[in-house]
Amino acid sequence: MGNKYLIMLGILLVVSVTSVLVGSNSLAHKGQRWEYGIFECGKEWIWCEPGVLVITSSQRDFAAEMKVNTFGHPISPIQIINHLGAHSWELLTLSELGNIQTYWLKRPK
Repeated sequence: MGNKYLIMLGILLVVSVTSVLVGSNSLAHKGQRWEYGIFECGKEWIWCEPGVLVITSSQRDFAAEMKVNTFGHPISPIQIINHLGAHSWELLTLSELGNIQTYWLKRPK
């Protein structure tokens, strides 16, 4: 279990470093910097961004940790994505492996 999270943190670090080193797009020339986040839902609900790691086994606990008001209803991944969007996160891509969905997001630093 611990190795999975170390791998995710490693991937997040590589993506972040790569975004800094690749200065070829027009936003990079203007000094735009990005930070990246990973949201994963399946058996566990996970949010990982620089300096933050939230891991829960229940949707309710995840919503509480992320400060998402569910109005007492079960939470869905789209509610989390919308919540993150309200905090300037932009969805880059989604990957699925079995019952696990992984969402990759970015926002300006």
